Amino acid sequence: MSRPSTTTTTTEINANNLSKIPQWLNKEFFKPAFKQVLNFKEISSIIPITTETPDKTVASDFIRVLLEVKLTAISTEDAVLVLEDFSRKKFHNVDRFKGFDMLHMRWALRKLAEFHAATTVYCETEGPYPDLYQESFCNASNIRMVKRITEKRQLHFRNAMRQWGLPHVEDFIKKMPTIKDYMEAVLNSNNVDPNEINVLNHGQLFNTNILFNYNESGVIDEAIFIGFQHCNYGSPAQDLWQLIITSAELDIKIREFDHFLFIYHAHLIECLKLLKYETEKSWPTLMDIQQMMFKYGFWGPIAANTTLCNLLLPTSEQSSFENMFRPGHEGDILRYKSFTNPHYAKAMCQLIPFFAYKGI
Repeated sequence: MSRPSTTTTTTEINANNLSKIPQWLNKEFFKPAFKQVLNFKEISSIIPITTETPDKTVASDFIRVLLEVKLTAISTEDAVLVLEDFSRKKFHNVDRFKGFDMLHMRWALRKLAEFHAATTVYCETEGPYPDLYQESFCNASNIRMVKRITEKRQLHFRNAMRQWGLPHVEDFIKKMPTIKDYMEAVLNSNNVDPNEINVLNHGQLFNTNILFNYNESGVIDEAIFIGFQHCNYGSPAQDLWQLIITSAELDIKIREFDHFLFIYHAHLIECLKLLKYETEKSWPTLMDIQQMMFKYGFWGPIAANTTLCNLLLPTSEQSSFENMFRPGHEGDILRYKSFTNPHYAKAMCQLIPFFAYKGI
């Protein structure tokens, strides 16, 4: 959708910081989307609200927009899509520096199993997903860009490792896969193995994209996923690695790793039965899931080297996604700062040996 050049007047907007609201974010911008809704008449009001995201190192700026839309009429044949404002039901994130405890991880894993089961059944019954979902973030069209971004980080990452206090650090550095190894592995993952169970991966399944709400006793009542911009069809190992490595509390990230897979697999099978999954392939066993986690183990270090690093970097004016990949001295300073961040160093002192001992 193109950005209209029409300016927005302040009478249309009741926002907490008008200076952060782009002029193109107005009624005209949303009209093309709502014109696809049957019986659409007009957008009667628009209220953009800037929000402080929990992490400025992600690649998106978030502006909450409240819209009031008038329809001419509604009949029983009409299809109307309503996107819920989850804050009204008191959904919110868990502290990204602390991560999920065992209870939150259980909820997230069960929700992931439900999502994956539904998407694999959909593919079996409705046919393949569109081409848009057939490749991960790294594909033939943008491989050079991804490689260039990765190269900016690699030198600083290895230098930072030497500051962590990691025993036998030089041995780990020597055994680390090269950028070429990682890129080839990700590209190869776009060639989906038809003999395995495949799902629509969320693609960005870390804790700032998972919301929880709680009942009056403080017990988790529901979990939801947001941020589905990078969905791709393939092995569920991608989402599992990213969720566990980026979002579990450090004390349980490795200790409960196999337990996490058990929780996911048990609920996946339960959901497939509930959805009456029919396939000529064998249903995935727990061993199948464990073998997939090894086969696609490169997703673990990738999540640790990128997403986890960004999530654990304290918010500041400099810690933006753009600055993280900015060429030159300022970008180098931020990259090195992110890798030597004490929160990150503590996590990686556990994860680097874990990856090495698993042979990934």
